[in-house]
Amino acid sequence: MNAPLSLRDGLHFFITIHMPARTREEYNRDLNDCISFLERKDVHQVDQVSLTHLVGFMAELDRRGLKPSTRKRKSFSIKTFFTFLEEHGHIEQNPAVKLVPPELPKTEPRFLSDEEYHTLLAQVINVRDRAIVMLFLQTGMRLSELVGLNLEHVELPRRVTKGPADVGIIRITRKRSKVKTLPVNWKTCESLKIWISARERLSERKKGSTTVVFVTKFGERMSQRSIQQMLHKYLKQAGIHGTSVHSLRGHPLFGQGRRY
Repeated sequence: MNAPLSLRDGLHFFITIHMPARTREEYNRDLNDCISFLERKDVHQVDQVSLTHLVGFMAELDRRGLKPSTRKRKSFSIKTFFTFLEEHGHIEQNPAVKLVPPELPKTEPRFLSDEEYHTLLAQVINVRDRAIVMLFLQTGMRLSELVGLNLEHVELPRRVTKGPADVGIIRITRKRSKVKTLPVNWKTCESLKIWISARERLSERKKGSTTVVFVTKFGERMSQRSIQQMLHKYLKQAGIHGTSVHSLRGHPLFGQGRRY
């Protein structure tokens, strides 16, 4: 084993030698916090640190009211630091091996209220974007599934009415090649028909894909990122906060299961 090393020297060695530049600041902040706590307990050498000390530090973070995600990040920084010291011969036993990170609480997903739903739709005038939003709101399909839609996956009624027989169908393929059939109500069918008609004219002008449902102005398949950005734009315009793309998946107004 190497000569005794102080906590501060160990941190300097770890940050300057081991850490990539882009992560140094965060690790440095987390570990300085831990070292300051240990020094108040009269622990100054890396080989003096025990699991009890580290558990005490995590309890201190809890008392401060830090979020579980922050405490979990700090525990990861501590584990990485002491693993590094052990691998370089500065400690014989790693006190952080049995340090258990805090569990992150399972939070209930945030869905749109009926008022937010109507406010959002009022912002979406573009026919392509409206068809995308309507599909999310009604079917609860995943973003990747929506991006991958081709015309052969979409079956719309000849006439769009409110009648129970005039429903559309979306077919998506899931794991193990399992095909899932999603019913599409008249409002979504109407939006899809309007967009598909406009999309055909766009494809003729731009010579883009003739099979992809949702394309860019250049006739290319939209990416997940571009759809996320578009949806975030409309949520912002509608003044809807604390939500995400997943909040649009399967609005209860349509009576569809959100996650099927």
